Amino acid sequence: MRLRLHKRYGSANDRWQARTNLDDFKLEALKSACASNDAITQIFMNHLRHGHLPINNLTLGVIRRMSQHNGDMAKAMKRLLVIDGPRISFSQPFKPIRISTMEPELVFQRTGWRKEDLLAIVYLWSESEYVSHKRHRFPRDLAILMALERIRSGADFTTFVATYGGESRRWSEALDWFVCIGYEYAKALMQEDALMRYVEQGEECNTAINNVLTESGFVPGEGENNCVGLLDATMIDIANPGNAVLQNSFYSGYSGKTCLKALTLIFPNGMTGFIAFSSGRRPDHAIARDFEINAKIRKFVRAVLNGRPGSYYFYGDKIFPISGFIRSPNDVDNRRRFSREFVAEHPQWIQRMRQQDEAMKQVRAAVEHSYASIKNEMRYTENRMKHCLSRSQMQVSKLVPLLFFIADLKTICVGNQRNAKFLMKPPTMAAYIAGLENINSF
Repeated sequence: MRLRLHKRYGSANDRWQARTNLDDFKLEALKSACASNDAITQIFMNHLRHGHLPINNLTLGVIRRMSQHNGDMAKAMKRLLVIDGPRISFSQPFKPIRISTMEPELVFQRTGWRKEDLLAIVYLWSESEYVSHKRHRFPRDLAILMALERIRSGADFTTFVATYGGESRRWSEALDWFVCIGYEYAKALMQEDALMRYVEQGEECNTAINNVLTESGFVPGEGENNCVGLLDATMIDIANPGNAVLQNSFYSGYSGKTCLKALTLIFPNGMTGFIAFSSGRRPDHAIARDFEINAKIRKFVRAVLNGRPGSYYFYGDKIFPISGFIRSPNDVDNRRRFSREFVAEHPQWIQRMRQQDEAMKQVRAAVEHSYASIKNEMRYTENRMKHCLSRSQMQVSKLVPLLFFIADLKTICVGNQRNAKFLMKPPTMAAYIAGLENINSF
């Protein structure tokens, strides 16, 4: 039985938190009494009519028990509760809105996407104008508009009801549909061979990084000019789990929050090469070891070299151990690495290492730009995820990779600070999607 209360009872939150003059024990007794006494049933109806009782599992149980005993009373109860109120009817149609007919300024204001770019990616979710999910049918364009706006700003479903029609439950299902379809592409970013999509651009990435180093005043020498990408991690806040064991597993003492950690391999063309997700409690170097990041980079470098002599590496911060394929700042002022005697005996070499670290800071700043495009433009991770994710039907394992996938799509359409800094063009949309489809098994 679907229940809608009269608007005089106030907002939904007020109705659920309304005070009652009947405690749980009396409600349980009332549930039994309603089956044999019509007078008590009438008292119960009066309490509901005047708003003295909340609509919860106990009161609904009374109604179900009453409907089994007295069909006429059940019909009267239904007439009492189903009164025209402020909520949208379940038959409320969607408004006939399409992306192609909307004003470009309105599309950008709501979603942060240009109209022409949004029209270029809708086919990734569906080629038909209407889609089905959980046995319900809704317009594709409206579902994509709503999902992008909600992910970007964390807007509530009631906002979309007033703008696009429909109802909150249908919009919740539309968001689930958007996340599920997008995740089918996004999960390729976490696969074993995700880096192999950019083998052909490996040498171009190396050249772009060396050009930035040269412009900063540091001319890379032999062994210093082999960087092809960047390695770093970021924390993403999530809801605090109710289980104490899970709380301890995902709580980060460094940030003082319950969070996930995303370790990413990033290319100077603005794209995300690989993502590894773990608990925010794990340090970066431990995640790199757990996911065998060094082995994945080695496989990528060998494919780029294709039998030729040489080597390439990814550059990260100093928490990562130095290896043949992962480099970190030299940190020459750290006495655990270099003694005072060694620094005094090799002043020129120490000065060279300081210059290299200073120049690489500008390169590593590109990593922060990539995270800013997710955290600043997609407020859902801050405004909604940590508050509502525990009650949402969407899983963290699907939503977070989807954010990186959407960021890559936007980079292809309008670029970002990374590829603008390194003067590299991102891949075309067709090439990017083909690379994901070759990894995934749709």
